[in-house]
Amino acid sequence: RDEEIAHWEARVNHEVRWMGQAEMGTGMRVGILCAQLGEPGATQFIQELNGLQDPVQAMNLAAAKLNSLGILRKMNCLRLWGNADKEIQRRKQERLANAPPPGTPYVSTLPPVPAPAAAPAPTPAPAQTHPLAALIGGLLGQQQPQQQQQQQQQQQQWQQQEQHPQQAAAVQQNARSAAADHFFQPLPQGQQGPPAWEGKTAAELVTEQFIQHQEQEGAKQGGTGLGALLKGVAQMLTGPTQVQEERVHFDVHLDPQQIHFFKEDGFLQLPGVVPKPLVSRALAAINKQLGKGIPSSGPQAEAFKLVRGGLGYWPELAHTPAILDLLYKSPLLSYAEALIGKVKRCNNGQIALRFPGSTGCLDPEAHADLVKLIRMGQKVKQFFGQDKQSHDLVEHGHDTEFLVPAGWKDHWHIDGIPNQLNSALFPRGTVMQFTMLVGVLLQDLPKEYSGNFAAFPGSHKVIQDYINNYNVPPEDVLLTSSSHDSPLPPILFDRPPVQMTGKAGDVMLCHYQTAHTVVPNASENVRYAIYFRLHHVDREEGKFRPAAMRDIWLEYDGIRAVA
Repeated sequence: RDEEIAHWEARVNHEVRWMGQAEMGTGMRVGILCAQLGEPGATQFIQELNGLQDPVQAMNLAAAKLNSLGILRKMNCLRLWGNADKEIQRRKQERLANAPPPGTPYVSTLPPVPAPAAAPAPTPAPAQTHPLAALIGGLLGQQQPQQQQQQQQQQQQWQQQEQHPQQAAAVQQNARSAAADHFFQPLPQGQQGPPAWEGKTAAELVTEQFIQHQEQEGAKQGGTGLGALLKGVAQMLTGPTQVQEERVHFDVHLDPQQIHFFKEDGFLQLPGVVPKPLVSRALAAINKQLGKGIPSSGPQAEAFKLVRGGLGYWPELAHTPAILDLLYKSPLLSYAEALIGKVKRCNNGQIALRFPGSTGCLDPEAHADLVKLIRMGQKVKQFFGQDKQSHDLVEHGHDTEFLVPAGWKDHWHIDGIPNQLNSALFPRGTVMQFTMLVGVLLQDLPKEYSGNFAAFPGSHKVIQDYINNYNVPPEDVLLTSSSHDSPLPPILFDRPPVQMTGKAGDVMLCHYQTAHTVVPNASENVRYAIYFRLHHVDREEGKFRPAAMRDIWLEYDGIRAVA
């Protein structure tokens, strides 16, 4: 019944925290499935969805639930999903038509940002009981009595998770969010610890603890392992490296057509900018690290996942000459400064690898339930005459068994701006802003659907106009656009995303506010790329500058000079 589906759709949209960031209509489709599942299965399904962040995992879980139904309920659900397409388009047009006129005072429908927790009253305590000391000690392999007790509790939790695997993802995500808080947030005032800890951030203390630990254990371990990883994290978060590479200046210019293209589209590709020897050196350093393996379990694995998700692979390598020379000993930075003007020193790059079958691909073996469901859905649509040619999947052109859902392009973002999917690293009120994203290809990428970087042409202007026309606080623009309770329309782009292809040494310059995403990698190869985030010299270190989102050329001296 329509009212039953509407009831479940409302619950899904409000109880699944990331649903607003999903493709429009996902809540309705999940609501249809919940109506078929009934209680208590539907409520359990919603709880399980809340523990997931990867849209493909969520889709696969939904497929497993649907495949568990009887044939009649399954067919009915697939039929209703097909009919939902028209309703979703109608709602989209209605939301656009009912949007308030530009200049209407903004009224937020988002929950208020939680106030900072009050600092606990100082109580005498030994230094090793400090939360950060326990975190660092655990990551470096040291064992304290308090940690041993926590470890026993963890083991008990893992045993329970084996009995209840649906809850495992939620427990892991909570642990990862807690770890992110320790890494990215300053220490609360009033915490007990050595006097030398006062006023320092967690990242700075990680560096100090690493140095101390390396002096004691580094000689035996050869200076490798998690300690080096933590040092890399801390340097990325707290400032410049101890040894700064000398920069090489290049006399390069962008022609008026290239500048116009960047202004209109928000990104620009330049071929052959980085010389082959620099590319080869970076690629060799990354593959050397890759050959050492990736931790698969324990606290080291959780730390690696946290760093990989927010800052790229191997941050201990990201600030070394093998990576930084791509920026400082090639014409890349000079081209960027032709648009920005003078920039602050960039001390690290993001090592961005995309493995085959990653970033939204469907693996017929790993996602068997979902693949089966899509195939069945195509047949049901054709049987009911709803869609003669299904658009659930796209043709990717690679000789692999991976499948690519058509909805991959709906999961766009802006780096460092909170949305429903990145709340662990960027809770509401936290913005990590910069001026320009620049990327370097480390291998030839001739075909699409190979883990490509994809940008939405003109989206930087669309988002600027959305902020200004509706007076939306820039830090809330993505949450407001995707909120199901918002009276404002969603942000929509009139041009499809462009997938970046090219050869090793080609570069990409992208405006901070240009919406982008990572394309599923359906190829047989790993995609290798390095990204640098550049800051205009006038930008105050670590401070959010909302004016630069309301005026997208505020930090682009080269653009304003020719305007």
